[in-house]
Amino acid sequence: MLTDSSVAQAETAEMSVNEKKAAADAPTAKSIEAGGTTITVGAPLAETLKKAKGARFEYNADFGVDVVVGNVMIRIPDEDITKEGQDFVNAIPSDIDPDIAFKVSFIKPSAKIKDFEKI
Repeated sequence: MLTDSSVAQAETAEMSVNEKKAAADAPTAKSIEAGGTTITVGAPLAETLKKAKGARFEYNADFGVDVVVGNVMIRIPDEDITKEGQDFVNAIPSDIDPDIAFKVSFIKPSAKIKDFEKI
């Protein structure tokens, strides 16, 4: 015979199993290891780049500024670049430059990694 107490315990146990399954099925943030750090979608961009080794900035007039860390490329949207950074980018004389002297300080502190591409 089931008592109210044993029914409640069974429901609690079942909820725990279902909650665990839901947690296991939940999508995890996209991330990758590069440059001695973990690059994760949604993480602060500037802080991640400060930890990364060998970050190299590129410019393409069609796509804007990208940063390459190891074999990973992260696009930096214009809205994530400070006024000083925009002035720097606007002064680039060529349409394509594979190695610009862009600084992490040109990235707004509020900027997050939106996506990355393995290259």
